[in-house]
Amino acid sequence: MHADIHSPNLPGLSAIIDPLTKLLKNMDEHFARLLVPNAKDSLIIGYFFANEQPLEDISRVIPKLPGKYAAKQKLVELLKQKYVA
Repeated sequence: MHADIHSPNLPGLSAIIDPLTKLLKNMDEHFARLLVPNAKDSLIIGYFFANEQPLEDISRVIPKLPGKYAAKQKLVELLKQKYVA
């Protein structure tokens, strides 16, 4: 099965999409439509969007992103909640 979904990767994190965008919901809906006809296939145990993602780089890259990225917006929101002035 091949899903033809193109996603915006986060700059500096190749193969990692911004998980806080609507894209993830759309991707889940797309895969659900693909999987329903194959639900009884014992070889399908799950699905993934990318393999071997550089997760160790997230804490270095997200803070440097511009504010237009949902992941950066969420980080700022969480920091503001934690460090109330």
